[in-house]
Amino acid sequence: MIPYFVFRLLLFTHLALLLSACYGNGSHDKRPSPFNCGSLGRIHYPFTKAEEPECGLIAIHGCDNSSSDKTIELENGRTFLVTSILQQDGLNSSPQITNFDQVLHDRLQSNGSCEAFNNNITLPANSPLVSFDIKYNVTLYRCNHSLNVSPPTGFIKHLCPDYNIYHYSMLSTPNHTEVSSFSACSVIVLPKKDLPDTDDLQSFLTAQTVLDVRLSDDCDNCYNQDGGMCGLDSNNNFYCDKGAAEHKSMVLKLALGLGLALSIGVVVLLLLFVACCFIRKPSSFLWTKKHPTHQIIETFFKEHGPLSTRRYTYDEIEKATNYFKHKLGQGGYGSVYKGKLQDGSLIAVKLLSELKGTGEEFINEVASISRTSHVNIVSLLGFCFQGSKRALIYEFMPNGSLEKFIYEDNTNMVDRQLDCKTLYDIAIGVARGLEYLHRGCNTRILHFDIKPHNILLDEDFCPKISDFGLAKVCSRKESIVSLLGARGTAGYIAPEVFSRSFGGVSHKSDVYSYGMMVLEMVGGRRNINVEVDCSSEIYFPHWIYKRLELNQELELRCIKNDTDERVRKMSVVSLWCIQTNPLMRPEMRKLVEMVEGSLESLQIPPKPYLSSPPTSPAHYSTQTFILNVRPPSDFMKHTCPGYDLYYDSSILPSNHEQVPSSFSKCSVLQLPRKDLTDTKDLLSFLTAQMVIEVRLSDECDKCYNHMGGQCRLDRNRTFLCDKVAQRKRKVMKLGLGLALSIGVFVVLLFMACCFIRKLSTFPWTKKHPTHQIIEAFLKEHGPLSTRRHTYSELEKATNYFKHKLGQGGYGSVYKGKLQDGSLIAVKVLSELKGTCEEFINEVASISRTSHVNIVSLKGFCFQGSKRALIYEFMPNGSLEKFIYEDNTNMVDRQLDCKTLYDIAIGVARGLEYLHRGCNTRILHFDIKPHNILLDEDFCPKISDFGLAKVCSRKESIVSLLGARGTAGYIAPEVFSRSFGGVSHKSDVYSYGMMVLEMVGGRRNINVEVECSSEIYFPHWIYKRLELNHELGLRCIKNDTDKERMKKMTLVSLWCIQTDPSMRPAMSKVVEMLEVPPKPYLSSPPTSPAHYSTQTFM
Repeated sequence: MIPYFVFRLLLFTHLALLLSACYGNGSHDKRPSPFNCGSLGRIHYPFTKAEEPECGLIAIHGCDNSSSDKTIELENGRTFLVTSILQQDGLNSSPQITNFDQVLHDRLQSNGSCEAFNNNITLPANSPLVSFDIKYNVTLYRCNHSLNVSPPTGFIKHLCPDYNIYHYSMLSTPNHTEVSSFSACSVIVLPKKDLPDTDDLQSFLTAQTVLDVRLSDDCDNCYNQDGGMCGLDSNNNFYCDKGAAEHKSMVLKLALGLGLALSIGVVVLLLLFVACCFIRKPSSFLWTKKHPTHQIIETFFKEHGPLSTRRYTYDEIEKATNYFKHKLGQGGYGSVYKGKLQDGSLIAVKLLSELKGTGEEFINEVASISRTSHVNIVSLLGFCFQGSKRALIYEFMPNGSLEKFIYEDNTNMVDRQLDCKTLYDIAIGVARGLEYLHRGCNTRILHFDIKPHNILLDEDFCPKISDFGLAKVCSRKESIVSLLGARGTAGYIAPEVFSRSFGGVSHKSDVYSYGMMVLEMVGGRRNINVEVDCSSEIYFPHWIYKRLELNQELELRCIKNDTDERVRKMSVVSLWCIQTNPLMRPEMRKLVEMVEGSLESLQIPPKPYLSSPPTSPAHYSTQTFILNVRPPSDFMKHTCPGYDLYYDSSILPSNHEQVPSSFSKCSVLQLPRKDLTDTKDLLSFLTAQMVIEVRLSDECDKCYNHMGGQCRLDRNRTFLCDKVAQRKRKVMKLGLGLALSIGVFVVLLFMACCFIRKLSTFPWTKKHPTHQIIEAFLKEHGPLSTRRHTYSELEKATNYFKHKLGQGGYGSVYKGKLQDGSLIAVKVLSELKGTCEEFINEVASISRTSHVNIVSLKGFCFQGSKRALIYEFMPNGSLEKFIYEDNTNMVDRQLDCKTLYDIAIGVARGLEYLHRGCNTRILHFDIKPHNILLDEDFCPKISDFGLAKVCSRKESIVSLLGARGTAGYIAPEVFSRSFGGVSHKSDVYSYGMMVLEMVGGRRNINVEVECSSEIYFPHWIYKRLELNHELGLRCIKNDTDKERMKKMTLVSLWCIQTDPSMRPAMSKVVEMLEVPPKPYLSSPPTSPAHYSTQTFM
């Protein structure tokens, strides 16, 4: 029991806390609360809903209706569609509104039309409260033909029927002093793209306008410092409504004094508590996390919630690495050390430097790899973020990186040389890993740094893609991505990453890097050798293309005999990958097929630009120009092989603002020179010592020197000023009283929580054997990628199991919604049915997967006898509802042949991932239409892993205690080992039976009719194929549908062969479905016609 005097102390302390909470923030009473505006997210003042104009300065229409467009009225009553609002907390930085002008868009879409130039953009007049600026705009000059305008240098002319349009070149810096020629012309301002890469007027104009919203200084001070709201009185004069803030200052002081006085009794105890915690974990306290990088990363963890990787403390990292004793290597962002976890597993710890990087590479790594699970992607076991300490914990790769094994200039090359077979397998493995990142993963991931150094090799030389510091996570529907600048390593960066004139940046950029890497694997040398003379012969792709073109032997180091065609195949494929045009490069799925296919089927690609590629964007062009240059009189000439250098010969340093016109066709280099030199010899006055002058921007200077703040950029690279001085004043007013009062409350709350949590560990709650088995499993497997929910959380999420979606063999499924708004399907397992095996199978299997065709297990519940599984919600339910003709609602739900075909391919890809792509091989054993769920786009997801078996990747045959699966889909060998061993081919059989049902619109076994061979649909369909009769299936509408259905039928008949060795692997099934029919895609041997009609008890 709490002593009476302690109770009184707490009572008065919390009264002070309430007073402080009520009045300590009194200056903010008049400010309106933030509000949700549909797709625009949560926004606040100066924005307001159109229905509440008195609560802000800029009204947004449609906020209360989530499905309606969000609009804003700007000019002359015209309405614009609002696509996004970028706004930080407070008003320290200007909010940005992105609008879409449908009228301008329609005019720009009419090719060559000049209608877009008939209107100017006019914004509302500036007021004492708020003003608007167009962030990206271009000034056009509209001149009648009769004016005969002579435009200055650098201006481009666009012809129209009645006038000409002039604008400055987008590819150069405008000189606004040269516009006097247009004094008689009309001026038009229109929005343009952020970074135009063309001078074509129709191409760089856009209907999307980015507006900067700026509050006046008076309004900013009123809102941020005085806690009031801005307004204009009847005479249009500014006023600030501060409400009752000024009258509450005395109450504020009284409340703070009371809070401090009543908290003095516990100060000593709290100081001792803080001191103990500080000694144990000094880096975990608030004052060590004020750095912007720390705040960004903490925000990231808060937004993304529980990840599949564990968060370690720095103490744990030190112990695991024996205080960083065994160093494995050094990278650009830090060092890598070998370590060992408590369970004995070896790890590689990448300790990021405290001084390098902004935190983006750390976030990229955790965000990217935590979304993946693939045999060719390195596993991120955990991470550490503690104050300024950042580390990434990977699985240990005994053979290190591929870089050590492929270059002939490596001194240890003799001992480490890899044969062609190993190099070939590594190339295929990396291709499969990239294919998974681009298409198989739930979110598309672009790596942007594929190179030998980032390919790690395990003990079996299985390749693992690593280092996702430059990766970009994007939507699967996003074909082209935006980058702020070039990223990657010189020699592997695709041309379009440097310059958008080559095309958009996409997953094809990784294909280019892969091709360059494979060429280095083939040649045993770097594609760029910076230590030799500047000539095209140092560029290895040029040499290898020449020999392939002339059909000459490659004569490479790893080729042991003339019959080994692997290296030649790798060379041809890599040359396809490094095509300059991204559209010419194959996708990774096609690459895998090309590498695994025959050499005869490969064609030599068109010749790309085959000169030495760039080491920086400035030198990208590989074309050669012969120029006759006449330099100015004060320039000197320095001759080099292949080119001449010209430089200013003046002794005193000079800074030419403009390049002389004589050098307009030349490249520009800037190198450091000595301060004062008495020689004109180029090599004598150049120096490797640079003096760099650092200047703060005007905004940052004002923020730091005048406002006492700190400058930083947010994740969108928008300038922010953290006003530390103002924050300190507020902390001084409220911090001490509130902190001490809350401290007492938190300590007691922590003790209460520990006591309640301890109750659940007492023996009487876990006596049942089933509970002990599951608890042991959860303890053994540690943190999983799925979250453990309480039963009360599930009750709230499902509104107490109100909306039932269906009933299964092991329980019922209900629809629900999590706190973040995402819809879920909750499968509540029956307390009376089953042991615990199906629950453990489900959690163990799906928590190891991440694939677009595998349903995501978002969480689970195990609380006493309550067991539940939480999946992502699938709006279209199961495939079973859509394929059977005896379904009463079939007319409304009938799927066309294209959709059925795509579903068949999607399920095949999912099974291929489970069998070969996942880190641990998973056999499903219950593939059937009921267990294939369909999302809103009818993308199939394999679900229900209750009968699944997790096994080693090297384990080809597995042992089962008994038959498992659903009658009609179970492979023969699962019933009787006389047919062969149980393996992944058992899932292939079930897949084939399911696809036959999709094709025929009927069940393969109809138990309600008389037992005869004619009721067995595979027998019927095989007979018609054998006699070359039409299949006569319901969904066929044209020849393309006919071809698809026939292909699905033939593939499925191969899958249901009685002999498992006759069935194709799922990778082969995907290939058979995706490519045009080949000779092997003929009718397979007949399997026993009556097999699946047997009933086993």
